[in-house]
Amino acid sequence: MSHRCIVDDPGSYFKTNDDVRLTPFSAKNSTAILNILGEWFGLRKPEDDARAIKVRLQDELWPSDQVILDMRDEDNNYVGSDGFVMSALERDATQPGFHQERDIAALLRRFLSSEQIILNPFKRSSDKEFADIVCGTNEHVLIIQAKDSPNTPQSLARSIDRKRRTSESQLKGALSQVAGARRYIGDSDPVMLTISGKDVDLYIAGRETIGIALIKEVFPSQSPDIIVELQDHNARGQRLVVLDFPGFSAFVHHFPSEDRFAAELNHYTDAMLAANSWIPAKTYLNERFLQGE
Repeated sequence: MSHRCIVDDPGSYFKTNDDVRLTPFSAKNSTAILNILGEWFGLRKPEDDARAIKVRLQDELWPSDQVILDMRDEDNNYVGSDGFVMSALERDATQPGFHQERDIAALLRRFLSSEQIILNPFKRSSDKEFADIVCGTNEHVLIIQAKDSPNTPQSLARSIDRKRRTSESQLKGALSQVAGARRYIGDSDPVMLTISGKDVDLYIAGRETIGIALIKEVFPSQSPDIIVELQDHNARGQRLVVLDFPGFSAFVHHFPSEDRFAAELNHYTDAMLAANSWIPAKTYLNERFLQGE
C-alpha cells in the first residue's frame, strides 16, 4: 500500500514535554519496556487515545488492488505445489487458508529443500486431508495445521470479542486436525499418502513428530486452554506447538536452520510448560536474544 498521509499530533508526550530522552540500552531495560508497552496499551484510557498521534491516509499514490504472480521455480517446486502462487492484499472468505498455506511453504523454503515440504497431502484412498503441510528434516517430521481468516475490510472491522471467539474456534479446529493426523500415523511406517493424485509414502523412520497448530492471532484469555493441550500432549510423549502467524514467521526468520528451528519450537513449548502460561512468541524471542542465546 502507498498513500499520501497527514500526521496529526493533538497532544502526545512529544508535544507536551521537551524532556524526551532515550533510555540506556540493556537487556533488562529493553525487556521491561516491551512488557510495559503491552500492559499500557491494554490499560489505556479514552483520554490517552484522544492525545495519541494519528496518521490519516489520504489519496493512493499507487493502486492497492493488485495481484502478485510468482512463477519462480525455485520458490514453487515443493511437493504438491501448483508451480506458481498468486497473492493479493485483500483475501476473501472463500479461500483464506489457500493463500496462507502457500505463504507457509514459501517461508519454509528459506531453509528446507523442495523435497522436504509437502503441501496438502491426503490420506490414501480417502477424500480427507492428512495435513495442510508436512515437512521432513533429519530428526523431525513437522505436521502443520493452519487456520486463517479473510483479510477484508469487514473482517478487520470485527469487534475484539468476535475476533477472540474466531481465534478460539480456529484453535480447536487446528488441534483436532493435528490429533487426526497423529491417529492416522499410529504405528504405520511408512504413512500412506496421496498428493496431487499420486501415491506417496512418508517414512517416519524413528524421527520425532511435532504437531504445529497455527492460527491468525492468539489472545491472552486462551492461555489456560493452550496450557492444558500442551500438558496433555507432553504427558503422552507428543510434541505440540501453538503459534500465531506472525510468531511462526519470526521463528523462521531468526532460526533458518532445520535443526535449530525444530529445537527452538520445542524449547518454546517447554518454556510455556515451565511458566504454566501462554508466552507470546515475541516475548520469548526477545528474551532469548537479549540473553545472548
